[in-house]
Amino acid sequence: MQINPRGTVLVVGGAGFIGRELIRQLIASGYSVRAMVRRSGVALEDFRADGLEVVPGDLRREADLSNALSGIEFVFHLAHAKAKTWDEYQTDNVEPARLVGDLCIAKNVKRLVYTGTIDSYYAGSKAGTITEKTPLDPNIGRRNYYARAKAAAENILTEMHRSRRLPLVIVRPGIVIGAGGSPFHGAIGRFSENSCEVWGDGKNKLPLVLVSDVASALVRTIEVSGIEGESYNLIDLPLLTARDYLDELQKRTGQPLVIANRPIWKLYLPDFAKWIVKVAIRHPDRIRVPSYFDWESRTQKANFNCDHARRELGWQPASNRQRLIDEGIGEAVQSWLHSPTSRQ
Repeated sequence: MQINPRGTVLVVGGAGFIGRELIRQLIASGYSVRAMVRRSGVALEDFRADGLEVVPGDLRREADLSNALSGIEFVFHLAHAKAKTWDEYQTDNVEPARLVGDLCIAKNVKRLVYTGTIDSYYAGSKAGTITEKTPLDPNIGRRNYYARAKAAAENILTEMHRSRRLPLVIVRPGIVIGAGGSPFHGAIGRFSENSCEVWGDGKNKLPLVLVSDVASALVRTIEVSGIEGESYNLIDLPLLTARDYLDELQKRTGQPLVIANRPIWKLYLPDFAKWIVKVAIRHPDRIRVPSYFDWESRTQKANFNCDHARRELGWQPASNRQRLIDEGIGEAVQSWLHSPTSRQ
């Protein structure tokens, strides 16, 4: 029996890790879904038989975005373009977010859901407990460009909500793991060949969350009424340390890793030395002054309280250690093993 569409939804960045799972759950819930992709839509081919509409477009072009928004009621903005310099991040990520907000207002979209990141918080050893009321890192200008760009986009869209009534909801997923994602997650450590440099001692439990649980929360953000202007951190209970994760990863892949637990100062100093060289040669990226606290924040020693999302969205993440291992690590490994590039 065919389910009647419950609304027309646009997913910007639908070909990505979270986007694909979100599309799967939206279609399963009876929504009519359109995905805007910048390049190939091959990753979404399996969904076409279920009625997914794929439209090509560049998020930086108003005409492309306006076309993708035609007839749309709800928008999920998950897209993130890779960039190297801050100017590129502004051009390819921050300003497109502003354009999305402008057009959502112009086209009377019912709700825009923007996906930020917990990386925009300071989450190091002095962070304590983080909730949605915790401000983003006040020293965000000294943080990595990804965290900084996400925070800049959030600020722009939040101001649009305040001054122009943009129907905005913000979500900030934690370390997202699961089928379709890389098991060699950069939030665990710096992987290279058969080795991993762990951020810090790797003993604290990490803010992990399954991709299926993130997607289910995202679906709820367009189903719960009266939450415009709210933000939600999406993290499961603290169940695995980096050491736990790497132990399970080695078991599942059958490949031993050379693991090094790096004190933060040993990560910061080489970065600072490279910056001195960049200043000397007037490299365009010399404006990024390395920050010890940016490196230290990667240890993720903060405690994330996500009662707000559980209560208002009715969100129920796995909260089970074995399921986090089986789905988060095991299924990611299986996806990797069956990918064309895993053995290259």
